Amino acid sequence: MVETCSAAVESFLPEANGPAILAVVSLENVQWIAGQHGLRAREAATQEFGSRLHQLVRQGDGYFRVSDDHICLVFLDLIDRNHGILAAKKLESLFASPLVLEGAQIPLIVRAGLVNFTGCASVRKADLIYRAAEMARETAHEQGNCFEILSAEERPALQDTNLVQDFQRAMEDGLVSLDYQPKYRLSNGDLVGAEALVRWRRDGVVVPPSEFIPKLSHDQTWEMTIYCIRRAIREMQNFACNVPIALNIDPSVLDRPAFLSFVRKELRLWDVHPQQLAFEIAETTAIADYHDTHELLNVLRDAGHLIAMDDFGTGQATLQHLRNLPADEIKIDSQFITNLVTNEHDRNITKSIIEMAHRCGKYVVAKGIEDGAIVALLIDLGCDIGQGFFLGMPMSQHQFKTLSGWIKDTNMAAPISASQG
Repeated sequence: MVETCSAAVESFLPEANGPAILAVVSLENVQWIAGQHGLRAREAATQEFGSRLHQLVRQGDGYFRVSDDHICLVFLDLIDRNHGILAAKKLESLFASPLVLEGAQIPLIVRAGLVNFTGCASVRKADLIYRAAEMARETAHEQGNCFEILSAEERPALQDTNLVQDFQRAMEDGLVSLDYQPKYRLSNGDLVGAEALVRWRRDGVVVPPSEFIPKLSHDQTWEMTIYCIRRAIREMQNFACNVPIALNIDPSVLDRPAFLSFVRKELRLWDVHPQQLAFEIAETTAIADYHDTHELLNVLRDAGHLIAMDDFGTGQATLQHLRNLPADEIKIDSQFITNLVTNEHDRNITKSIIEMAHRCGKYVVAKGIEDGAIVALLIDLGCDIGQGFFLGMPMSQHQFKTLSGWIKDTNMAAPISASQG
């Protein structure tokens, strides 16, 4: 696949004198379509997939099909790199409506990775551009978003032995940033918080966290956590709304005796209330080390921090675990939300999680919300909070500052605190 796409992309490089974009697009639910509606529906879906993407292609642009559910597009002669966002938005709108086949409405769920590039000499190998686009597509899949956009200069970070060292140097130089993805109360649209997400550009290329975080040692994970907490606390001074900013915490960090004292010290230094800094921990981690985690999270929660159990539904949490675990929020994993409208199994699981969490006095957050139909159904199911591309993309601190200022002026901020749970 890489060789075929590389050759196709390479053929366009000499013509890409200005900004250009490579988009790798996949039809994510093709197997589900075959299982639910049959092979004829699968064939119709893949044909419709290609037909809709053809609408994006202008004269001179490139279109090549890698497989029936995998298509690459090359857009040339763009005015500037911001056109990547416009192209992605158009792509998303093309698949907003379902395929109608023999009275059945079949959703076409796509994931796209887009890479900005030019035909300059710094882009030596077309396969690096393609791999960067595939990396972006995989990131979109992991985050439950329709698309992800990267910038390709020299190369993406693929199996690089210097990756961790470069990341550490980037932290030392203050080049690792945080994006903030807003969370809204579904019933009335109030902003209730945001999740802080690590962002690192290496040689002009966004490196997905899944590429470098798993490679960090415990000590390096500790250093990253310290860096992110300090940055989040410093940046939240500029936000107009005092909503909780949540950070994912690795269990190896919680085990450190210095962790709580460090957090307290930073909060005092910047005069920030503990309720403004929330922590998320994965369900699988929380259950694997249940008793130790329970004690550590209790200390944090007693100090006033909101605690969320992330990726719920992927582990083995029981009703007893859920009742006793000191968590204020339960975040349903996006794999159950993406096909919520069309998949009865996912809908039943989501409904059960919501009911179980509410019986235990927990708020429920749905991750990976991609359209209004999902929002409407989640409201009917009683879900409290939503997070996802449809409600708000991850944004820089400056963008979130602007959003929080507007929301404060319109009185649409209603933070959730641990004391409310």
